[in-house]
Amino acid sequence: LFLVYSALALFLCAPVPFSGELIGHPDVDVWNHLWGYWYWLDSFSSGSLPWRTEMLNAPDGGVLYFVDPVGAAASLPFSALFGVPVAYTLVQLLRFALAGIASHLFCREISGPGAHCWAAGVAFASSPFLLAEAGNGITEVTAVWWTPLCLWRAAVAFRSNATRDWIALGVAQGLCTLA
Repeated sequence: LFLVYSALALFLCAPVPFSGELIGHPDVDVWNHLWGYWYWLDSFSSGSLPWRTEMLNAPDGGVLYFVDPVGAAASLPFSALFGVPVAYTLVQLLRFALAGIASHLFCREISGPGAHCWAAGVAFASSPFLLAEAGNGITEVTAVWWTPLCLWRAAVAFRSNATRDWIALGVAQGLCTLA
C-alpha cells in the first residue's frame, strides 16, 4: 500500500518534488509553515522548546504556538539530515500517501477488500480539498489523513472489542486532535 500511495503522492505533486521547489504557491502560507518547521528545528537544536522566541514582540520576545506541531515534529529528523525545505516536501508527500492509505484501510474494514478500496484511497488522496490546501501551503490542514485513520481504528475496535484496538483508537484520536 505504501509504495502505491507514495507513487500517487509523487504524481499528484509532480514536478515539484523533483524541482527543488516547495509544494504550494509561494504567495500564500508556504513560507510561514516552512519557517515553523525551521523554528522547531532551531529550538530543539539549541536545547529549548519551540514555545518562546525573541523574534517577535521586540525586545522582550513572546510565546509562539506553531499551528502544525505534528508536521513540525515529523519533519525534525529530515530537517536535521537534509534541510528544512526537503523535510517540508517529504512531510507533505507523506501526508498525501497517508490520506490514501488511511482511506483505503477504512474502506476495506467497512466493506471488505476490492477495487473499491483503491478507488476510495485514490479519491481521498487526490481530493480537490487536499490539493487546494497543499497549494495554499496550509500544512496542518493537509493532515486530513487522521480522520479516516480514526474512523478505521474505530471500526476495528467496534468489530474486535479488543483492548489494544481501543487503545490504538485513543492514540489515533489524540493525535488527530493535536494535528
